[in-house]
Amino acid sequence: MENTLSSGQFHEIIKTKHVFTEDNQVFLKQEIEDNTAVEWFPTNFYWKPNR
Repeated sequence: MENTLSSGQFHEIIKTKHVFTEDNQVFLKQEIEDNTAVEWFPTNFYWKPNR
């Protein structure tokens, strides 16, 4: 799969983050330059149901 639009031009890359949930809390992976350790930190993210 190519990273192009129907016009043949490239579109912007979508940046994603590593996440996991535990006990209804969402954690994001800390980006560490030396890659020797993995650090996760909690966020203030909560799911809101569509009504």
